[in-house]
Amino acid sequence: MKKLFTLLLSLCAFSASASVEERMLQDFESYQVGDAVDMWNIYNSDISTSSAIVAADPKDASNKVLHIKSRSWNTLVALHDLGITAADLTGEGRFLVFDLYRPSSDGAYKQLMIYCGDKRVYIDGSFVSQCPPERWTTKCYQLDASTGESGTLCLGFNSTDAEYYIDNVRIVDVADFGYDRSDAENSIRHYAEQCGKNIGIAVATGDANFFSAMNDDSKVITQTVSSQFNMIVAGNEMKFDAMEPEQGNFKFETADKLVAFAEQHQMKVRGHTLVWHSQLPGWLGAGSEGASNNNNYTRDELLKIMENHITTIVSHYKGRVHEWDVVNECVSDNSTQTLRNSIWQKVIGESFIDSAFVYARRADPDAKLYINDYSVEFAGNNKADRYYNLVKKLVARGVPIDGVGLQAHLYQGSVDSAKLDRNMKRYAELGLNCIITELDISLPTSQFGSQTAYEKQAADYRKIVNVTLNNANSPSLLIWGSSDAYSWIPGSTNYTRGEPLLFDTYFCAKPAYYAVRDAYSARATTMALEEVLNAVPSESLYVDVYNILGQPVRLHMHRSQIYSLPQGTYIIDGKVMNIR
Repeated sequence: MKKLFTLLLSLCAFSASASVEERMLQDFESYQVGDAVDMWNIYNSDISTSSAIVAADPKDASNKVLHIKSRSWNTLVALHDLGITAADLTGEGRFLVFDLYRPSSDGAYKQLMIYCGDKRVYIDGSFVSQCPPERWTTKCYQLDASTGESGTLCLGFNSTDAEYYIDNVRIVDVADFGYDRSDAENSIRHYAEQCGKNIGIAVATGDANFFSAMNDDSKVITQTVSSQFNMIVAGNEMKFDAMEPEQGNFKFETADKLVAFAEQHQMKVRGHTLVWHSQLPGWLGAGSEGASNNNNYTRDELLKIMENHITTIVSHYKGRVHEWDVVNECVSDNSTQTLRNSIWQKVIGESFIDSAFVYARRADPDAKLYINDYSVEFAGNNKADRYYNLVKKLVARGVPIDGVGLQAHLYQGSVDSAKLDRNMKRYAELGLNCIITELDISLPTSQFGSQTAYEKQAADYRKIVNVTLNNANSPSLLIWGSSDAYSWIPGSTNYTRGEPLLFDTYFCAKPAYYAVRDAYSARATTMALEEVLNAVPSESLYVDVYNILGQPVRLHMHRSQIYSLPQGTYIIDGKVMNIR
């Protein structure tokens, strides 16, 4: 049996209400090894140096796949007579899916294009990392609407030196995402806002082409992000290399789109991140680990670079970005030292942190300023305690810091609610916010498809949310990724872990989604009841409850029991009340 059916089993396991069907277009099993498949160049250029040959799967010799070598731009594989039109490929819950494998010799960053006949139905917004080498990865795309009638599907990567394999090209239809996507008053966002909390999500260019799709309300990712979350953060698009790729030459276009999207949907924006040791541009000469001062900047020169970068960006978004990760991941993983050996630390010294916060505060006095790090969630952990001691010193020095970020890249079973709660409370004692900035809770690959594992993951998510709800200095919680298909976790763990988010590959709700929503909903209900109880005199604590027909349901019922009624519509105190 082909490997794709394992994926379908795992999808069905965690959401009985989600409905996913697929139609195979081409799995290459009807071909012989060595058969050639047609290729097509968009501009009718010579493609004689490119090839698409049926071959044995590099991971399973019994399986047939298509091996493509593209040696010219705009050259795509042409799959004929599939019996589809462009209309067949589009729709709210319809995705084109295929499995992709790259040998290690192939460059990762490419631009995917998909055509139905001569009608383009998809193009990546930029050159993005398509998948890791030497491993099959499922790729999932929601295509643009088109009137094309051709039965030929063309797809490929924009590159003169691409080499890759594809298999199992299919259409996936999601008839039911597992929850009512149109019910705004039963969303995570709605209940979080009732609790006075921000619930956020990270997006990146490669996430279902989000930055190209954000103005298209028919796209599943656009709908999911805007309906379920009230805060947004760019995964990569506001980092140093993206914002200032050449010294003094700032690129705001992509980040501007994100901010505009947030404003259109009444979402707050987190800026991530101003000073970090990683993803630095080549002109800074920081080396692969961000520690080498290859250009021999002096302390004053590097401070000036930092000041200009922070001032320019924060000023550009003044009043539009709610909060910034000013300094990111500065604490060393070495238990014997406090700070990481970054270019900032080595050339400027520990005071680079102070300076970064001062520059950011000057640029936007109203933005909330955070320090942010990983593996610092639980009080008593060595790195968490070193992080706390660093922040405590910053506060003592009068550094203009508003809060700390706990990234919370966790795995199922690692959540310690008591230690997380203690951590948040000690930051409250310093007068600081303490928020969850990059939450994901991964599963080992051996547990993919296990209902028990998904339920345990959901329980961990709920624990995290409940701790934040119990701490007034924790106004925000952000999930690091829109769906399992676009999480960074599998690659970061050499594909031993994954499926860490609230939504699966096709944006169907997982048990973790319901756990997060229900945690906010339960607290919102409690808060509403407390508000009612505090607003009425003691002699009115008992009420008569009637159904919508005026028939008595419960007479002389204590107000504290109102929300224990079954779901439905009631008349209480002469007013209609919906109990969910």
